[in-house]
Amino acid sequence: MNESAFLRALHLNDGLLPTGGFAHSDGLESAVSHGGMRDAGDLGGWMRHYVDAILPACDGPALLGAASACANEDWTRLAALDQELTAIKPAAAVRAGSRVIGRRLLATWSGAYPSSSLAAFAEQVERGGLAGNLQVVYGAVCASAGIGEREMVLGFGYGRLAGTASAALRVMPIGQQAVQRLLSDCLADLPAQAAGVVARGACPLRSFSPRLDIEQMTHGYVYSKMFRS
Repeated sequence: MNESAFLRALHLNDGLLPTGGFAHSDGLESAVSHGGMRDAGDLGGWMRHYVDAILPACDGPALLGAASACANEDWTRLAALDQELTAIKPAAAVRAGSRVIGRRLLATWSGAYPSSSLAAFAEQVERGGLAGNLQVVYGAVCASAGIGEREMVLGFGYGRLAGTASAALRVMPIGQQAVQRLLSDCLADLPAQAAGVVARGACPLRSFSPRLDIEQMTHGYVYSKMFRS
């Protein structure tokens, strides 16, 4: 990856990029409310599940497929992937959040780094041919920015883990040092998972996270909420 692509990767994963991801906990707030998320050990297991199960089976393959389809302007393939990502999320709030964050990322990045491929992508979204799920948009952005597959998966994984860490600091009785240690432990295993994702290539998405799904679906019933999901 050249210097320009490296800097764009840093920009893409900067918390200052206004996508609205900070407003979503992806079920963590619900787990805390129900008493299933009490300490660093519980949070570590939650974050580890993302690294070991969700990234390699769902998010990673989706990123690869989206980047390839967007680079080739294969909108039919991209639409099928986008629809699959929507269907694989059982919680309505998570489906909506993925679309909102994805579309904000597309609009923000297109304004900062205009490109013909992203303009065509945005046109498909406006026509209703694409929902604009986050993974699909992130993959398309990486393809347009010249960010390699491995770096793309690493960046997305980091963003998800960092987002969980940020949410935990707001809803759990846990300190910065403990959270940073958990994040460090998960990041240590991220390169191997990213390498595995790239080696397997784009493949059918899989998801088996019953506890996560339940927490996400019941978030709407949390009495007092800080997050939208």
